[in-house]
Amino acid sequence: MGLRMAEDALQALRNSGPAITPSGRVSIVGRVIDDSRLSPLGAVGFNPLALHSFDAGGTHTERAHREWLTAVGFAEIARVPLAEGVSIMAARKPV
Repeated sequence: MGLRMAEDALQALRNSGPAITPSGRVSIVGRVIDDSRLSPLGAVGFNPLALHSFDAGGTHTERAHREWLTAVGFAEIARVPLAEGVSIMAARKPV
């Protein structure tokens, strides 16, 4: 789902990553679904809307976010669940 959107997310991190200083942090805020794709309910429930509303819409898994962040050299990746299926994916650029 949303292959182009996943490629765009990775490219955005590739473009912005060099601007972040060593030990700097990046935060991605959005609807993140568990790797099982069954929870949290707020993110899973949003998925059909995203698929129909955006050209390459859809929510992405925690694993996908971790893969993007790792691919561009970030470490100490953590997911902080907020409310209604929204999470913060936070990471640090190594020294």
